[in-house]
Amino acid sequence: MTSRPDTSIAIIGQGIAGTLVAEALLERGFPADEVALIDPGGPRASDAPGALMHAIPGRSLDPKEGTMEAFVESVAWHEKWRARRPDLIQRSTMTRPDFGHRQGRRYVNTWKDASERYPPELESELLDAQQCNARLPAMKPANRAVAYGPAYCVLLGDMLEHISRQLRHQGVRALEVEVQGLLSKEHHWTLLDPRGEPFLTAARVVLCPGAGLPYWFPDLPLAINGGELLTCLPPEGAELHGFLSGGGHIATRPDGGWVYGATYIRPPEDAEDPHADAHFVRPEQDAILAVEELIGRLIPSIREARDVRVWRGQRAVFLTDRQPLAGEVPGQPGLFLLGALGSKGLLWAPSLAAMMGQRLVEGPPTEEALPHHRRAEAARASSGSMERWASPKITRRQ
Repeated sequence: MTSRPDTSIAIIGQGIAGTLVAEALLERGFPADEVALIDPGGPRASDAPGALMHAIPGRSLDPKEGTMEAFVESVAWHEKWRARRPDLIQRSTMTRPDFGHRQGRRYVNTWKDASERYPPELESELLDAQQCNARLPAMKPANRAVAYGPAYCVLLGDMLEHISRQLRHQGVRALEVEVQGLLSKEHHWTLLDPRGEPFLTAARVVLCPGAGLPYWFPDLPLAINGGELLTCLPPEGAELHGFLSGGGHIATRPDGGWVYGATYIRPPEDAEDPHADAHFVRPEQDAILAVEELIGRLIPSIREARDVRVWRGQRAVFLTDRQPLAGEVPGQPGLFLLGALGSKGLLWAPSLAAMMGQRLVEGPPTEEALPHHRRAEAARASSGSMERWASPKITRRQ
């Protein structure tokens, strides 16, 4: 006789991916007491002191396929929570400056080519030098700039803790356990603690491991990028009426402070363990100097910032196409994955979490019913052979 699992759905990971999947389930009417949200502990990229969401990250303002659809859903999610917690979400405009160099010209030229295809939710314009100075007086003089919005700066760690408290209040089961492995038997999954002992069974499991993704799938083409952000009080008299991005970014937080960065730290090519934490940590003063050099190209007075503090984080990247992985894990019925969001968690997570919630509540949709950006199935051809999804941490027994 098959035993009944402890819960219907266990979500491993309480960063932005896991929290939003739980939120999406409840919004679709799934019983809260049939969801377990597990916090494995440890640092998370989702604890960033100021996370940005804007429509077109990267070096080109011609968006990648699916990005605009994801942006529209992300705007809806941000506006929902900004109405409830304006102290945690700052809405503004993103500016991409042209200082007369090749990258600035690329921003402008790709915007001219692509802006007619932007959705109505994305407003954009080309600023001249005088407008740049009026809107961003702290920025060094620019020839012109592309401004677009809405864009958002979120106190993400505080926001996710607020949402998690609401989920628990609604009945979601919350556990703080490091999950060592998964064992599939009798049509459900058993979760194992660090001693290898079972502590929970679930009919389905959603892995949202953040930077822990290589632990679960060591043969996938994954990389971990470390990075540093700084927070500060602005220099005396400095004004920044918006967000700014160009080889680095700086934004005003809801509390009026600035958050800026980010560096990208990669392990040495000959590293025995390229995912070891030690590769991504350097002395605080070195981090401050590196970020100040990066942002000083945009805001010359940044070295006069007050109360400067360093935050460090790590993110998983899927090297094949640097796009997220979302869907059912190949060869593992009942096991789902949402990960490899990289530095674009706030752009992708609302959309992909909605896809995951729909999939778990309503079953697999027809291909015709899915917008393109929701076809980010983990089994897509670009992810490589089925063998790459084999894992010593995930075991199936009949």
